[in-house]
Amino acid sequence: MKRARAPEQKAQRRATILHAAEVCYHLNAPNLPSVADVAAQAGVSKGTVYLYFHTKEEIFLALYSFHLNAIFKDIQQVDVSENPTLALTDALLQYVTLHPIFMPLAGMLHSVLESNLSLDVLLNFKLQLSQGLTHTATKLDHKLNSDAGFSERALLHSYAALTGLWQLLQWPSALAHEQGNPQFGALHKSFEEELRLLLRNIWRID
Repeated sequence: MKRARAPEQKAQRRATILHAAEVCYHLNAPNLPSVADVAAQAGVSKGTVYLYFHTKEEIFLALYSFHLNAIFKDIQQVDVSENPTLALTDALLQYVTLHPIFMPLAGMLHSVLESNLSLDVLLNFKLQLSQGLTHTATKLDHKLNSDAGFSERALLHSYAALTGLWQLLQWPSALAHEQGNPQFGALHKSFEEELRLLLRNIWRID
């Protein structure tokens, strides 16, 4: 495959690699696939992948960022004219349901993905995350006619609810034989139901 040179070609090649990484993850979950696996799925050489990403963690951080930015965009476009709490809750739930890779990536963000990044990549990620959060929160505060800072805090709390609940309610495959044991009933909750309850409380506007 020829090397991408024009900016639009490079952007398309990068998108192809990220799509391949997502496909590979679904085939290898819960383990991150190797750069070689991603390259093979994308139809490029490992060297080509390394032109865009230095480590496999960097690949999946970029994939996580892509989905997080998509969530921000979805939230910014939500119609909050009638029932803002329900609308925002539904938007968040719909996205994580339609894109099942987001929660596993969110769950490994701090312990895995950020552990093998250069300082520049990590700093740039944190800066983009902060800017995306602030931009989304500002738009929501305006649409909701809420006090400045309400939406920023609500977004932070929503993220904590998403990741915390998902990690807590995941059942280890090694304990599959115990999944129906009533002793663990407190952990046999519906992720969607519990998350919906939490998000509605977080986004309740008095």
